[in-house]
Amino acid sequence: MSRYCIIILLTVCANLGQADPINSLPGSPTVKFKQYAGFLTVGDNKEDNLYYMFVESQNNPVTDPIVLWLSGGPGCSSLSTLLSALGPLLTAVENWEAIREFFKVFPQYANNDFYVAGASYGGVYVPTLVQTIMDRQSQYRINLKGFLIGNGAVSQQENTNTKMQFMYNHGMVDESTWQQAKSQCCNNDIDDCNWHAIDKSNTFCYNFVDDVLDIICDDINYRLYTQEVFETAPLILSALQSGLRGILYHGDIDMVCNVLLGSRFAYKLGFPVTKKAKEYFISGQVGGFHTQYGNDFHFVTARRLFIGYLASVVGIEFVPDKEVIYATNDAKVPYPTHSSHLSQIRVPLAEQITNLPGAPPISYKQYSGYYAVGDNKEDMLHYWFVESQNNPATDPLLLWLTGGPGCSSLSTLLTVLGPVLVNPDGATLTYNPYGWNKNASLIALEAPAGVGYSYSTGNLTTGDNKTAVENWEALVAFFGEFPQYRNNDLYITGASYSGIYVPTLVKVTLDRQSQFQMNLKGMAIGNGVVSSHENTDAKMQYLYNHGLVDDTQWQQAKSQCCNNDTDDCEWYKWYETAGSCYNFVDNTTDIVWNSGLDPYNLYEDCSSDGMDIKDVSKQYQVDYYHHTGEKLNPRVLGSLPCINDSDITTYLNRADVRKAIFVPTTLPAWSICNDDIAYTYYHKEIFETQDLFLAINQAGIKSSKN
Repeated sequence: MSRYCIIILLTVCANLGQADPINSLPGSPTVKFKQYAGFLTVGDNKEDNLYYMFVESQNNPVTDPIVLWLSGGPGCSSLSTLLSALGPLLTAVENWEAIREFFKVFPQYANNDFYVAGASYGGVYVPTLVQTIMDRQSQYRINLKGFLIGNGAVSQQENTNTKMQFMYNHGMVDESTWQQAKSQCCNNDIDDCNWHAIDKSNTFCYNFVDDVLDIICDDINYRLYTQEVFETAPLILSALQSGLRGILYHGDIDMVCNVLLGSRFAYKLGFPVTKKAKEYFISGQVGGFHTQYGNDFHFVTARRLFIGYLASVVGIEFVPDKEVIYATNDAKVPYPTHSSHLSQIRVPLAEQITNLPGAPPISYKQYSGYYAVGDNKEDMLHYWFVESQNNPATDPLLLWLTGGPGCSSLSTLLTVLGPVLVNPDGATLTYNPYGWNKNASLIALEAPAGVGYSYSTGNLTTGDNKTAVENWEALVAFFGEFPQYRNNDLYITGASYSGIYVPTLVKVTLDRQSQFQMNLKGMAIGNGVVSSHENTDAKMQYLYNHGLVDDTQWQQAKSQCCNNDTDDCEWYKWYETAGSCYNFVDNTTDIVWNSGLDPYNLYEDCSSDGMDIKDVSKQYQVDYYHHTGEKLNPRVLGSLPCINDSDITTYLNRADVRKAIFVPTTLPAWSICNDDIAYTYYHKEIFETQDLFLAINQAGIKSSKN
């Protein structure tokens, strides 16, 4: 129920009419609140007739606040905001006159708290109107209490300057061009670069800024606008110093008036931070982050632009903290590392899968089996091989390795890139129109030993180098079993910790070509951990540029930790030194795992069905450990975990599925990630892969990283 405001929307119109109740709105469901529409006559000669639509509060119209909504443009109608998301071009004086006329039509609301709100160019409309209302209180008293601006054009200069960083940090500007511009246009100081001040005499820099801005809208050059008000900071300061409440909110995916604009603008107003940025929740999901400044000024980020924050006008409401009970979706199964029965298991090298439970009809062949690898052939790596749907004889062969370390490639095969995907019921499979085996044959290898249905009859202890060698041995064994693919182009692919797995395996393959020739053509890594140092440094920039770090803290860290140069700041080095910079880096990177956001997809809602007991993803737990160095305590999380592995876990542990893919019955239950590997047995040895990439590229191997 709406219980916080009454909404007035204004737009210029040439025709006159009466203020009448709207009794029947075509296409509308049944409503219990009253709404009206009409015209308000304003202007020196009373020639301008402003059309409005007025919707009463669903709670208590007598006492609830009134909100005037003005959308931006300039030149757009506020009715489109009521029905979708836009607003009008009106002068501050005529808006004030319209409000005065409104209260003459509806005098019963004259004493209600009044708020002015708007978005986009409303960043100019709102503060100019607020100032006009304050200046004219002696002429006509309005019970003005505050204002709200959403993704507002509050500063033309900051909009240009922050937009450049926003576009780069969202992957829309290539690195080489950015570095060139950094040198030629910014004196190597991106943080304080005044892109807005660059003129046409500096051809390269002017064209660079113009091209980047054109990514957003290629027929508008925002620097050519000739508005009357370009900087609203003095107006907003005046309003806040007069005792009004102010809220600046920014959706974090808006490119036109980006979230950095709001964050930096709020910081530069100069009020002290009274409450540091903290996540808030809407219907169990992280809605965004809220920073409170002095003088009752608030900066709020809205994840994916949750417009529902007009409630913020009268008081930002957050779901109170509550204890959430979690349950893992697959119980911890002690891994029988030295059980004698493992050595007695008889496993196939390759068997064709002819009847996969729950699968739709398929036309391609697929196989499952084990390859014995390692010095004593004690490590048994399980694989699932799917032939190409096109032409297996000539199509490329792809090897897929899932990261962790300690997580299974079968999870990716059956939830992302395979020809069939597991349904949420954990019982049936559905056809994947984007399956990678459309034009390539695909091997999903569960490595190292101990992951998924792979196992060892010896010692599970392993690391980056041993894993690379054993993966190479598995490939050699594969070609021995399927010699018809020996001459096919081979590509080694993976994601996450495969940023280590892939280049190390490629390097081993290149080094051992004299032992066993493979037609290796390239590698591909998705969101790979290719550099521990760059991962930390880039993550800091990413979190700031996605509105997850408030500007006050960022500017303080910029000075104390980065010598005022965050673009080249080596944040990772602060992990070596205790102190305020270490705490800032640690707390900031911690946002990824402890804020209630989906760490794999920032804009995806977390898995939630309204229950207090939720499954905690094994992959989430393992990744949490590898990135934080601590085992996950679900009770400290701010919200429900985002990933639910129950579908794939249920499916692969079914007895008929295990039988269909030739998994020995004596093996323990399948888990998406193995705790023993993740927490105990896997030793990371390689943290930077630049030298590997250079050697691989110099050998003529294609590489792709996204």
